[in-house]
Amino acid sequence: MSAPSSQGGTQTFAIAVGSCTGRIFWNQGVTLTVTENVPAGDSVTGVTVSGGASTITSTNLAAGTATVLVGSGQSVVTFTTQGPPGTPIPPRPCKVPNVLGLSLTAAKAALKRNACTLGLVTKAYSGSYPAGGVVSTNPKRGTVHAHNFRVSLVLSRGPRP
Repeated sequence: MSAPSSQGGTQTFAIAVGSCTGRIFWNQGVTLTVTENVPAGDSVTGVTVSGGASTITSTNLAAGTATVLVGSGQSVVTFTTQGPPGTPIPPRPCKVPNVLGLSLTAAKAALKRNACTLGLVTKAYSGSYPAGGVVSTNPKRGTVHAHNFRVSLVLSRGPRP
């Protein structure tokens, strides 16, 4: 960092894409040039400022910069970025949901909502869950696996006769 802009200097902050910083305070009326550093092949597709009375006076999307006139109150500068054309969106991982006590139908729906698929279904006696309710999962709930990972369920037969 060098001298503040009020003294003719600049300040530089290294911020990773998708993250934020703490609050940064500037005097009202100061003009800032904000630059978004994006990974190679990505591009900035838009810049907005919200909150406070700050305004964007110019943008250069190709360079990933915006010139902002600082107003009164807190403002947030948001850069919208896009990956290279044809970049596939990675599939959502399977996070095993809590399905204990649910029926098979409800458990299957919960697995699907969490990017998991139904694996082996077996039955066991249980005094804790009514017949047809899920007694356990394999792997355990809360664990994260590849998209469409198979989760095995044990359904209750009811209490042992």
